[in-house]
Amino acid sequence: MLDIDHIVISTAGRDDLVELISSATALPVLEGHAACGEVRSKGVRFANGPFLDVFQAEGAHTLLALSGSVEKMCRLCADRRWAV
Repeated sequence: MLDIDHIVISTAGRDDLVELISSATALPVLEGHAACGEVRSKGVRFANGPFLDVFQAEGAHTLLALSGSVEKMCRLCADRRWAV
């Protein structure tokens, strides 16, 4: 099984996305990354561990990054015949 402990999302609609996820899951919105006391991201932590860490981005592009075992991810992708 693949263990993902951190999911980073960069999107133009950070606050709306976090509120939507919080509302749908009944989980609280938490402060994420903070540099020099300035909160840069907000997120939601799921009971099984993964933290959605959502950053505000300029423009229409959305970036999604996963943090976990590369070896497990490669095996999972190979098993499902996904391109890596």
